[in-house]
Amino acid sequence: MDSLGDLLPPRINQLGLSSQLKAAYIVSQANLLAKGRFEAIHFTGGVLTVNCPSSMAAQQLRFSSQAILETINEKIKPYTIKRFSYRIKS
Repeated sequence: MDSLGDLLPPRINQLGLSSQLKAAYIVSQANLLAKGRFEAIHFTGGVLTVNCPSSMAAQQLRFSSQAILETINEKIKPYTIKRFSYRIKS
């Protein structure tokens, strides 16, 4: 009998869900590491879209984005976030 771990990846690829699952995984890991500074909401094409509570918080995130990206990318290997896209949550 095959294990679920052996059966699931081919079925996910067959259904075309691998990119959606990858994006969901990256968003969830980014939110775990965000510690309330931002909320990751979407990932596509190497760009992580984040909601910031204010323009000041977005600016602070922008200044420290390289270090934050390195931390997140270390956690989500082999995937990579290239940059942030910022939205101000109103």
